[in-house]
Amino acid sequence: MRQWCVIEDPDEVSDFLGTFSNPFDLKSDLKTARKYISIGALSANLILEVDAGPRGETYHVISGDKKSAHAAKIRIGYGNVGKSNGFRVYALVVPQLDRIVLLGITMHSLGNKESEYDKPNVSLLLGEVINDICKKCQQEKSA
Repeated sequence: MRQWCVIEDPDEVSDFLGTFSNPFDLKSDLKTARKYISIGALSANLILEVDAGPRGETYHVISGDKKSAHAAKIRIGYGNVGKSNGFRVYALVVPQLDRIVLLGITMHSLGNKESEYDKPNVSLLLGEVINDICKKCQQEKSA
């Protein structure tokens, strides 16, 4: 099993993204999520879902290739709440670096609608981020 590292700190996420800005308000999202689940438990559940791989509505690839770096919307349950009513976690999954980069978290029961993040401009931005990451990975392999 792969040893994933989840980057969840907003400052570390910004450092990872470099010149790209996160289209989500991760700091606010984490503050809200902490009311329902520890961030450690959220990360552990996220790793389990990424290990299981893309499938249906539980793990939906937004941009990129599911076998390499990609942006995904992943459903995470908590407590007695199942995945369908739980969190929608937006993340960059970078198998080449064994990294999962937490971008944002939404939750229907709080009135968050993820549809605003499914718009083409966000998908394009995430596509650019993924292309940049893939180029860096190729450069590191060549060096």
